Amino acid sequence: MVNQNLALWKPVMCRSKNGNLVPIAWAMSIDQSYKGNLLSKILEMPEKKPISYEEAVRIFSIRTREAFEARDLGSKPGQYQWYFKNFVRYITDLGYHIELTGDELEPFGAPEVRT
Repeated sequence: MVNQNLALWKPVMCRSKNGNLVPIAWAMSIDQSYKGNLLSKILEMPEKKPISYEEAVRIFSIRTREAFEARDLGSKPGQYQWYFKNFVRYITDLGYHIELTGDELEPFGAPEVRT
């Protein structure tokens, strides 16, 4: 079965535990939690204070790192897995909506058609 909602999200530069900037591909993991529908869920967000995709992922990265380091890995609000399954809700609850520019996704070509 082919996923019709395939989106190749670019990595975002986030701070590691030691403070270095490293590329993190969180959006691919978040997209998997949304069963490939992250892009459509972002586009459906209610209008609030705009935030970039990169900044939303950085906020997410800080929260998930805190939950992971606390070994709070469950699916209840505020726990590690909850952030993956509720990324859009979490950002919305903070008072933001993600404003996409198109630079967040990797370009990929259309499949080759054979005749």
